[in-house]
Amino acid sequence: MEIPELRAEQVGFEVPPRLGGAGRLEMMGGEFCGNAARSYGFLLCAETQCGARQAPASRPSLAKISLRKERLQKTENSASSLPPHRETVLIEISGHTGLLRVECGPAEDGMDVCACSEGKDTGVSFARMPMPDRLVYSPEGYPMVISEGITHMILEDRDPDPTLVRQLVERYGGQFDAFGLQFLRGGQLVPVVYVPAAGSLVYESSCGSGSLAAAWYLAQKNVQKNEHKNEQSNACQIARTNARNDAGNDPGDKAQKNVQKNVQ
Repeated sequence: MEIPELRAEQVGFEVPPRLGGAGRLEMMGGEFCGNAARSYGFLLCAETQCGARQAPASRPSLAKISLRKERLQKTENSASSLPPHRETVLIEISGHTGLLRVECGPAEDGMDVCACSEGKDTGVSFARMPMPDRLVYSPEGYPMVISEGITHMILEDRDPDPTLVRQLVERYGGQFDAFGLQFLRGGQLVPVVYVPAAGSLVYESSCGSGSLAAAWYLAQKNVQKNEHKNEQSNACQIARTNARNDAGNDPGDKAQKNVQKNVQ
């Protein structure tokens, strides 16, 4: 991560699969990372397509590292790094207890966000992200989206604040495998992720699980807002109905009607 040319934000290690997946990625702090899952699935699909895929080694060595470099070189030199149609690969990744489905292949429309190599689009990769477990609120009132392998705190209508980041990381960061602070303003999201086991605190360029957490929180918030509006509407309707009933049962109104009837 200290090599600036790599622009690395997190590090994962390829280890032998335990659950029958095509491969397993162990993140540096045992956390879950959605973008790492997509990247790893993309790599496996690309290597399989060009015939470069081999079983991951149990322990790294200079010979194995050299072999991996040859595999990557073969992938890069392939005329087509991905299959002509989208394919699915099941991977394993730390912070997630089961198999994770990753779909890789060529872009199909202008909305697809492609991987890029030397300025050329090489394809797309989608991960079937595990949904959050629950939504809680911190004593300060900040929403916290609890997920397997990582927890995100959503900071709405706020710009990144290093002082606030430090305070919240010191207060909550050690309680989770990974702790993300998602600064959300309008449609822009700035993720900051702390991984206790690795001691890393990174202002990331993107965060897959953080994007999911923010979207899920906004959806929950919208549901609660609509439920509140429906409750208010129902309460107003009941009040109007009761008011009409009370007006119809008013003793003075009945007496007036009886007087008019007797006069007639």
